[in-house]
Amino acid sequence: MHVKVFFYQVNEDFSPEYAEANHGGEATENNIKYFWEDVLELKNEIQKIEQFPKSTYLLKGTFPDGKDFEFEVQNIFRFDLIGEDNTCTSIAFSENIYHNFELTEKDGNAEIHVYLKDYEVFANPIPGVYIYIKDFPKELTN
Repeated sequence: MHVKVFFYQVNEDFSPEYAEANHGGEATENNIKYFWEDVLELKNEIQKIEQFPKSTYLLKGTFPDGKDFEFEVQNIFRFDLIGEDNTCTSIAFSENIYHNFELTEKDGNAEIHVYLKDYEVFANPIPGVYIYIKDFPKELTN
């Protein structure tokens, strides 16, 4: 199946009542619904979507000096998207920073919509990964 993942940072001050009464239910410049939106579209075909609430995420990379690092981040909600070639793409976000998510599958396509809180500070170290700043590895914040 073809998979798209959407992230939204929700504006907690959005007024649906005001939008409905004045703008046909639509958000406006002074009453925005989302501060930003991001979309990831996977290029490979996905055979399975697995969900792991209250899980961990392994954040890997390389320091500027060339030394590799690996940190296990706790308190994560993770989706593992398993490709037809058995590759795994992880989409992850801290439990503390999201309101909710929606997973829909229809006609060989799947969409995941993740709604992030606006009053929590988080990092986005790689596309599709959002980590609450208090859970972010201290070694990477310098």
